[in-house]
Amino acid sequence: MNRRVLSIALTALICTLGTALLPVLAGDDAARHKSWEASNTEAKQAYEEGKYSEAESLYRTALDQAENLESSGPKAISSHGLARVYHKQGKYKEAEPLYKTALAIFDGSSRRRIFYLYSVIEDYADMLTTMGRTQEAQELRGRLKRSAPTTIR
Repeated sequence: MNRRVLSIALTALICTLGTALLPVLAGDDAARHKSWEASNTEAKQAYEEGKYSEAESLYRTALDQAENLESSGPKAISSHGLARVYHKQGKYKEAEPLYKTALAIFDGSSRRRIFYLYSVIEDYADMLTTMGRTQEAQELRGRLKRSAPTTIR
């Protein structure tokens, strides 16, 4: 009987502590998300200004930060950004796995991220075309057309 009471008390204590820690942990993730967002924004700005070495470094930092977030969206966004940098620099072997990572994450995501998915598909297809892999690019774009809402077609 004492074991049962002790077990119930211990379970209640664990649940209480776990519930108490949730806001702290959520706040920690929010702080990490803000840090990622700042790095990613700086990287995007460097990319838009044609500062590809700086953008590469910043996107790497953002990608490392995204690995520690609960949501997979930031990882996909930073992967796509870094892939675009590599694509622009002609580093196709480095860009391709990053495009694939972003594509895999956004492909399984909610409808609210559909425009990110389209952007990744279009950029990846452009790179494949540049590499002379036009058949793969056409298949990828065909997939885009099949999945596009009627407002985009």
